[in-house]
Amino acid sequence: TLPIVQPMFAALNLDPIWLGVIVVKYIEIGLLTPPVGFRMQGAMRRTEGSVGIESPLLATALILADEQTKIVILDCDLIGFDLPLAERIRKTVSNRVDTPKSHVTVGCTHTHNGPCTARSALGGVHDVGGEPAEREALDAYIETLVGQLAGIAEVADSNRKPARAAAGRGTAPVAINREEHNSDGRILVGRNPDGTTDHSVDVLRVDDLDGNPIAVLTSYAAHPVVMGYHTYLLSPDYPGVVRRIVEQVTGATCLFLTGAAGNHQCGRLPFQHSLGHDPTGFFPPGLLAAMSFAVDEFTPLIGH
Repeated sequence: TLPIVQPMFAALNLDPIWLGVIVVKYIEIGLLTPPVGFRMQGAMRRTEGSVGIESPLLATALILADEQTKIVILDCDLIGFDLPLAERIRKTVSNRVDTPKSHVTVGCTHTHNGPCTARSALGGVHDVGGEPAEREALDAYIETLVGQLAGIAEVADSNRKPARAAAGRGTAPVAINREEHNSDGRILVGRNPDGTTDHSVDVLRVDDLDGNPIAVLTSYAAHPVVMGYHTYLLSPDYPGVVRRIVEQVTGATCLFLTGAAGNHQCGRLPFQHSLGHDPTGFFPPGLLAAMSFAVDEFTPLIGH
């Protein structure tokens, strides 16, 4: 989070800031949740459709602005977007809230238990064995999605109020490098405790001018695959649990931006355990402790 947000603030000289934040679960529960039966993306072996919902997939919009500049940050419970779709979303949001496309950041938690929004890759219906009806349903979902994301950004923009922001950093030894070196020299998806790993927990907190938390933007680098590759339930995975607990602790709306998790996963392999379809069963207390420390021990970035 900090490597993304702090240089942005500095470059744009945002002082003071104004905040607009809206959580879609207060408007339309499960804004991003597709119909049960949609294929989930992220595991090539999983070509059957989903069979249920562990938790709704949500989207959150955060807007930071002053008299000259407006920044939009979207947090989506999706695996990602292909580049044409990401560009289309950014352009649509840009037009809707009247800010340059370069000021719109689209983030996905990278859950592997959501619809196939990174088309033509990662085992999606446009990539592996999708039936025409599946592709048509996904295309219709994406058409609606673009307008919904622009809509929540517009609502957030209309609800801005004076605020200030500060940042903190903690650490949590939860992630582990997943490039395991086999005895025959092959590299497998497994556990490599000696591999490069980022354990930092970055937090940006936005308060009103009386010091009451309004929003918490946090980040951690670990693949959201706690639900497991054999699970067919739609789920935000552990980022959803993070947001829920942080919101309970702080009373603020929480956004989660997954860090550089390409070769990072949670300490236990997703196919080596069963959680009973509940990602809270593997939520690491150390991650919450690090976030709580970062939220409390923050360094002011901008404000009155």
